[in-house]
Amino acid sequence: MDRVFSVALLATGCNANFITVATAPSWQGPYTYHSNTAFDRACEDPVVWRTPRGAFQLLCHEMGHGNNATVGRMAWSEYGLDWTLSPVGAYTLQTEYSDGSSEYFCRRERPKLLLDESGHPTHLFTGILATKETCDAFGGYVDPVTCPGHSDDGSCGCQFSWTHAQPLGSGGAGGGSCVGAADCWGGGSCVDGSCVCDSWWNGDNCQVLALQPGAPPARQAYRRWSDRTSSWGGSPLKTGNSSYHLYLSEFDDGCGLNSWLPKSTVVHATASSPEGPYERQEVVVDEFHHNPVVVEMPDSRFLMMVIGQNASVTPINHASQFHIAAAVAPTLAGPWQLEEIPSLRNTSSGVPFPNGSPSNMHPYVFPNGTVLLLLRRAKPLPPPPVIDWELRQSANNVFGDIPDDEHVRDLGDKESAVACQSSCEADSMCTSYTWHDGQQGNFSKKCWSRIDGQWSLRSQNGHTTGRAWELLEGNNVWGESPDDVRIHDLGKQNSASACREACEAYSRCSSYTWHDSQQGSFASFCWARLDDKWSPKAQGGHVSGRPRAAVKIIV
Repeated sequence: MDRVFSVALLATGCNANFITVATAPSWQGPYTYHSNTAFDRACEDPVVWRTPRGAFQLLCHEMGHGNNATVGRMAWSEYGLDWTLSPVGAYTLQTEYSDGSSEYFCRRERPKLLLDESGHPTHLFTGILATKETCDAFGGYVDPVTCPGHSDDGSCGCQFSWTHAQPLGSGGAGGGSCVGAADCWGGGSCVDGSCVCDSWWNGDNCQVLALQPGAPPARQAYRRWSDRTSSWGGSPLKTGNSSYHLYLSEFDDGCGLNSWLPKSTVVHATASSPEGPYERQEVVVDEFHHNPVVVEMPDSRFLMMVIGQNASVTPINHASQFHIAAAVAPTLAGPWQLEEIPSLRNTSSGVPFPNGSPSNMHPYVFPNGTVLLLLRRAKPLPPPPVIDWELRQSANNVFGDIPDDEHVRDLGDKESAVACQSSCEADSMCTSYTWHDGQQGNFSKKCWSRIDGQWSLRSQNGHTTGRAWELLEGNNVWGESPDDVRIHDLGKQNSASACREACEAYSRCSSYTWHDSQQGSFASFCWARLDDKWSPKAQGGHVSGRPRAAVKIIV
């Protein structure tokens, strides 16, 4: 049951964008979706990075373009699977320039971060849609009527879009009360009960980006007003020789933002300073490809991911945005040989939590090649599995081990086994827990979890151990029958719980499916899988369960 995976977070659709979690062994996949929904806000365009303390943070664009206070939000996760979204906005639609001027944007989306050699954020890059007033002040803009999305109703923007960069720094104040790192949202340390923020964060509890005035419009990152060429966001990188690279969406034929589909291409630009201006080098990928992201991998190669399809061979339509392709190149000059990642579009009814509309992604690559990846998802996930607990008194499942965050994790001191169980259930990587009661000396009230899936109990008084079982309404033995190779008949059981207990007692059982009393000739049948397969088919009257699978993000 032990598995090594990389991780993906997902979000999609105008009014329903969700960030969810999937895993895979490498950037190529195959990806497996998990039941985690990072948060219930309509967020998209996530970017993820790792903090100096080893936790993870992300920025996302909150849907609802006119909501100035929260147009950008941050979230944090201790291990990369379970996320908490800040209630405080990270940045707004307003920006300040170093010449003392300011500008209010119609839209500000596609957040990306420029990281220094230590992986610390130094600049925020966003896609900007200028207001009609701004466009008029610079002489006006109307995209060609031949553009597929030609539109200028004057309600907000003029369809001229560009790529904005703004430096970070001079933060660190904090001051909000805290008990631990979670209260500082991963953006700082809890020191003597108060948050001390990293230099790129501000706010009492380190949830607001410490943005500094950026270069004036004429010297902004990628603002091609002179030839009325629109772009949208950009993925920045710094190389060892102090040159800066930007991969961005640029629209063909003078078209504006409304024509992003199908006019978007991927362009590579370079600069000698982080804010630019960036000089266009070449078109990396032709229509229709959009929202590129490029990151450096631990082996010094570069990973590019984009959404879209090749317009020269495929008719482009609305669904074209829900295809994700990736390529790895030895240098930032390429060559980039894109290949679609089919496992990210798996819509099979037999696949838990299928996703037919993934989009807008951002990867984090671990030293061993596993990947933390954020993507869009248009629809909420199906209900997550119900957790059922197998409890054993006077039993220790961590005997002889110590917390190392690879096999065993310290969930802190807990007053009871029930509290320990709750902490385990909230951690998607926890497969079982062992609670030490108040009589265990130096281990008194310690709550330790296993994250490697091991289940090898040692009889020991003063310890309570629980194993998490995931339960779904569905049939994991669909179309099969007992053969003692893949399926074993555990006999008739009067409930799903009794079926689970029969599975627990049978050493070869990796999961079970119980048929309720309304299933005719199959009524009350309890069948075990012996081959680790887990793809329950949605079917009423059936309950399938398995021990929570171990998910390792080897770093």
